[in-house]
Amino acid sequence: MPRFKKQNGIWLSIVFNILVPSLILMKFSSPDRLGTLYALMLALAFPIGFGLYEFFIQKNKDVLVLVGILSTLITGIIGLFELDGFWIAVKESIIPLIFGLILGISPHTPYFLLKKMLYNSGIINISKLEWALNQYGTQKEFNRHLRISSYLLATSFLLSSILNFALARAIVTSAPGTPEFNEEIGKMTALSYPVIVVPSLLLSLLVVYYIFYGIKKYTNFSINEIIQTNS
Repeated sequence: MPRFKKQNGIWLSIVFNILVPSLILMKFSSPDRLGTLYALMLALAFPIGFGLYEFFIQKNKDVLVLVGILSTLITGIIGLFELDGFWIAVKESIIPLIFGLILGISPHTPYFLLKKMLYNSGIINISKLEWALNQYGTQKEFNRHLRISSYLLATSFLLSSILNFALARAIVTSAPGTPEFNEEIGKMTALSYPVIVVPSLLLSLLVVYYIFYGIKKYTNFSINEIIQTNS
C-alpha cells in the first residue's frame, strides 16, 4: 500500500481524529439514530483505526501515535463505564502535563530529552555542530541555551494541559451515558484544535526558532550550513 505524503497525513489526521468523531458524536448520539453507546464506539473507532494504520502500515513509530491511541481508548472506557465528566478533564490534561514535567526536569538528569531529540533528529549535522562548539569554546553556553529551550517547550505543554482541563470542565457537564454527554465530547474534540492545538503549535514553533537561533549564535554557521544533507 503506498504511503501518504506527509502533508496529506496531517489533513487525514485532522479528519480521522477530529472532524469525523466530532460529527458522529454531535449528530448521531440521539436514541432515534445510533444511540449513545454505538455513536461513541463508532466515533472512537476512527482515531483508533487511523492510529493503528499509522503505527503498523505507515511504520510511524512516533510515541505520540501510541499516546493518541491510548488517549482514545481511555475516552472510550470513561464513556462505556459512565464515569464522571471530571475524568475526561483529567485525561485531557494528564498527557501534556507529563510531557511538560519530563521536559522541565530532564535537563537536570543524565537523560537530557530535548538534546537527545535534537541530536537524533537527522536534521542537524552533529559532527559539524560539535566541531564548531569546540572550536569557539561555546559548548557550555549552547547547553545552557538548550536548557532554556527545554523549559520554554515544557511551558507550552503545561499551558496545553491547563487549557485542556479548562475546556473539558467548561464543556463536558452532562451525565455520562446520555446523548448530551456524547455531544459535549464531540464539541470538545472539535474545539480542541483551534483553542489548544494551534496556540501550542505556535509556541512550539517559536521554541524551534529559538533553538536554531542558538545554533547560529554559538557555531557561527548559517542554518543552511548546519542542516544535515545526504551528500
